[in-house]
Amino acid sequence: MPKTPSQPDTARRAQRRRIPSIEPLEPRIVLDSGGVLVGADPYLTLSFASDGAAIGSDSSTLHATFNTVAPTAAWTEAILSAFQTWAVHTNADIGVVTDSGDPFGSAGASQRDPRFGDIRIGASELSPAIGAVSAPIDNLATGTWLADVIFNSQFDYQTLDEVLAVALHEAGNVFGLEDNSDPNSPLFTGGAPVVHDPTPADILALQELYGVRAQDGNEQHKSGAGTSLTDNNTLANATRLKLASADGQDEGSAPSIVYGDIHDATDLDFFAIKPPSDYTDTMTVRLATSGISLLKPELTVYNQSQQQIGAASSLALGGSVLELQIAAVSPGDTYYFQVGGAEAGLFGVGGYSLTVTFDDVNVVDDITTQEIAGGAYRFLSQEELAELLDSSGGAYLNNDQHTDDEQLEGVELVTAAGFAQGTRYTAVGSVSDATDVDFYRLESPNASSGPLDVMTVSLRAVDVSSLQPTIEVFEEHGASLPVDVLVNGAGELVVQLEGVEPGKEYSVRVAAEDPAGASGTGNYRLTVAFSDTPVPLESLTTGTLGGATEQVDGRFYLSRFQLFHLVMSVDPASVASPTTVTATVRDEQGAVVAAITAAPGQTRSAPAVLLAPGKYYTEITYDPLDGSSLGIPFELRGMGLSDPFVGDPNNTTGHPFACPDNPDFFCYPGLPQPSPDPFLWDDFVGSLPEAPPDAPLEQIVALLLGDWWSWYWIRAGVNGPPLAQDDTMRMSPVVPSPAFAALLTSWSVLDNDFEPEGEPFTAVLETDVAHGVLVFNPDGTFDYTPDAGFAGIDSFTYTASDSVTPSLPATVSIVVQLPGDYDFNGVVDQADYQAWLQAYGTNSLAADGNGDGRVNSADYSV
Repeated sequence: MPKTPSQPDTARRAQRRRIPSIEPLEPRIVLDSGGVLVGADPYLTLSFASDGAAIGSDSSTLHATFNTVAPTAAWTEAILSAFQTWAVHTNADIGVVTDSGDPFGSAGASQRDPRFGDIRIGASELSPAIGAVSAPIDNLATGTWLADVIFNSQFDYQTLDEVLAVALHEAGNVFGLEDNSDPNSPLFTGGAPVVHDPTPADILALQELYGVRAQDGNEQHKSGAGTSLTDNNTLANATRLKLASADGQDEGSAPSIVYGDIHDATDLDFFAIKPPSDYTDTMTVRLATSGISLLKPELTVYNQSQQQIGAASSLALGGSVLELQIAAVSPGDTYYFQVGGAEAGLFGVGGYSLTVTFDDVNVVDDITTQEIAGGAYRFLSQEELAELLDSSGGAYLNNDQHTDDEQLEGVELVTAAGFAQGTRYTAVGSVSDATDVDFYRLESPNASSGPLDVMTVSLRAVDVSSLQPTIEVFEEHGASLPVDVLVNGAGELVVQLEGVEPGKEYSVRVAAEDPAGASGTGNYRLTVAFSDTPVPLESLTTGTLGGATEQVDGRFYLSRFQLFHLVMSVDPASVASPTTVTATVRDEQGAVVAAITAAPGQTRSAPAVLLAPGKYYTEITYDPLDGSSLGIPFELRGMGLSDPFVGDPNNTTGHPFACPDNPDFFCYPGLPQPSPDPFLWDDFVGSLPEAPPDAPLEQIVALLLGDWWSWYWIRAGVNGPPLAQDDTMRMSPVVPSPAFAALLTSWSVLDNDFEPEGEPFTAVLETDVAHGVLVFNPDGTFDYTPDAGFAGIDSFTYTASDSVTPSLPATVSIVVQLPGDYDFNGVVDQADYQAWLQAYGTNSLAADGNGDGRVNSADYSV
């Protein structure tokens, strides 16, 4: 994002500007104790959907349902209390945010979508016996459905305790805990809803997933004298805040921001800071829990003499923002800030952000400050937060300057706080340029931890439209190990390795998938976790596209509403880029409900899609842009949630495969016996002899980019760069013909380029030709005259620009060649045949006589 000029502020001396936006992405994928796939700590936001928000084919009636039981403030407190009851026992928090009323399941980021919470609370008609349903974070599906809770508007709620009891049950499910048969547990599935606190067994299961609630990283620090300290619970042990800088400017030109956590009712956190030298103006201290946690906060400010000079607190439910302004600070003095809970109860625990701003020298605008301090960057240390504000270093977090590009030089990871030794590791890093790779070394859990022989590696991009990564896992002595890709899209990559040996060293390599591409650099967060059970993705269909098979069809049936996760894998193949394979899922009316596109050698996934009961068709097609017909093997895999999600099971019109005599089974077409499986894949595979209609280039590019970033550009308000593609033209070294001249005036290098937001864009010349004269126009047309006697390949580069963001450079190659003169010596003879034969099967421009992108027998007739 371009920087905007600073404007004077009449209220303050300093100039303000907006730091380039870094939109956070926090996708979450967490499996239960049967297969722990922890992609993120459960620091979640929550919102209450307005009545009328679409839930599948129904509308939410949350407020209408519960306002008959208790006032809004009372039932919202009951639901928040339910989530907080679980969160206080582990490394989790719930931050309340507003809800836009958009449909449930709208396309968007898995976490921190600005329109609503990660957890959305709604109500809809379900079976009368069901109190609520939820989409737990214990499954592989990604997208905005994850962690949503739908209460049953048909359930006969009579008291606030019944609302609390059902909410406790669903909150436990959201955190990945399974129902049980213990009548003293809130996860008990029998009988009427009764309020119970989590049992010791429940808490242990929760902590196996997310760890024991640990002290925040500020507790381990050094005093001003350099002494190592293990807490910051007193003024004497206060954590030192560092003065931050914006873009290399003076200290204090950016706010000092730190995240912390009040991990129990007795915890207090103290911080200390010295103002910039000679600074005597106002200092603003801001403590925020709103959108971060349910902590009811208290803030106290002390001067150098440890005398209280300001205090504020809040008992508001759902988080607060406290702000104190010190009118005039003394240069050289130390100021102290005490953070704690305003009450000792359930809401006396939670995370927060503390921001200290020296107002008259600060140049960072309030919007940027609040974005960084609003919870999305909670996993960053105060040093890493300062790096975000100081883009003079490129805004690359923990930039290693290529010191860990080799396996033996990898960064040694330590076990994450609150977890058993060797069971979980985390790191924040960056790929800073086209040659940068990062290696990490870690040790698997020893045998005493149990048979934790499955390693899951999750990597999430920190900012929108940046790094598109790859992950490799190596054994100690350097051999690469085979991993299964579970998720690859929407800013997240998750791979899984089975057969891990206990107590053994492994290495993880992080790099860009396309180092020279638009997503070749960026910041990321890495998580490595170990479990005893792999994730079971079901193979839905396999086949080979190419030759006479240009489309492979499949069919499946759903007996009830389900969320689906789909993954497409395409084997490597020697085809011209950007050949693509696309899996499209259509309903019975032919409407597209899901689509995934992958290139040869790639595995891609789609966000979770909610499918209604019925029949669905899959179409697997490929688009060889170079016209080739080589065989390309593929596999479509997926998994559906086994639990019903929305919809009334007693409504037979919405359940076309319900067995009339056995409500627990499903009767599918062509199946002789009833099946208990709510999902059935039909094994028939058909091949169409005729090619499918050609997909428009815009659709192909949108699908290619959409696997990772294009829809984020729109949702996040970020202007995505155009995609410029290479071009090739051919001409004779003699005087160009009238037809060639006409082509130059009508054909543009922009014809096969694409702008994701549909905005107009122009061509900008980057490097000129070397063997002729080029006249290049902003509309992409050009005129080229080769130097006298030149025969060969000349080229120039250009970028496509939408006046905001330029594309990566594209190359236009101009082949100046007599027909059949493959060695460019001006004579067609036996040597040209040898040159053509040597290049056979490649995409050499020199030997591609007919310009179809491939050297083959068709060139011989030219």
